[in-house]
Amino acid sequence: MSKFINFLGNRIIISSIKRYKPMEENKLVIYFSVSRQKVDNEIFTFDSEKERDDMLDNLDIICDCHGIKTKRVK
Repeated sequence: MSKFINFLGNRIIISSIKRYKPMEENKLVIYFSVSRQKVDNEIFTFDSEKERDDMLDNLDIICDCHGIKTKRVK
């Protein structure tokens, strides 16, 4: 399995993702950390709510498969 996930042309290390949540109707915010001191976030805008929801489902599956204690915030 790959150690990276692609989000709209951006690559994020899967193990750096701390939590994620949907925003508004077609946005997804991902909180990630590449160091122990700081948690960054990035907002991704999808073309539709369905695309965003598909990415949320993929994140759930990927994090579960890698055994990462990442959680979706509702």
